[in-house]
Amino acid sequence: MNPARRLYDLSRAYVGQEWDRINSYLATAENKISERNHEERAREELRESWVLGSTLNTTAQPASSTASQGQTQIFIPQGQSREQVARTILGVEETATFQDIRKSYEKKLRRSQPTRFAEGSQESLQAAEIAQKVEWAYGVLTDSVSRTEKRFGTLEID
Repeated sequence: MNPARRLYDLSRAYVGQEWDRINSYLATAENKISERNHEERAREELRESWVLGSTLNTTAQPASSTASQGQTQIFIPQGQSREQVARTILGVEETATFQDIRKSYEKKLRRSQPTRFAEGSQESLQAAEIAQKVEWAYGVLTDSVSRTEKRFGTLEID
């Protein structure tokens, strides 16, 4: 084999190997940036929900008079019903169906899981409080729905 051809082949192999290494590094960096962006979006949504929760705590009429240790107490502004506050927490319209309420509930509950944040952090505590508010709102909005519909409402039979 010609030495020039051999040098060309070796150089080409080296450049190809370096190209693959750089591409894998870039892909890893993009994944880390994507994860950071996802975490930032989750934190921002948590902050928005936290602001929503703090605006609900501005009045003196509690939704339940007995709040046990570790549970969030929901305050209802004067002039609003429990259902209106619950719809605000879940972000659903008054005309929302049970499926819409359930979908919104599951989405908000998934996003406010305390396990998604560092244990013992402020975000984790806020997420736990938001999760309790979401649970309360879902309970309020589904009080009138029968247990059978709650359990089998999304079941489709072909």
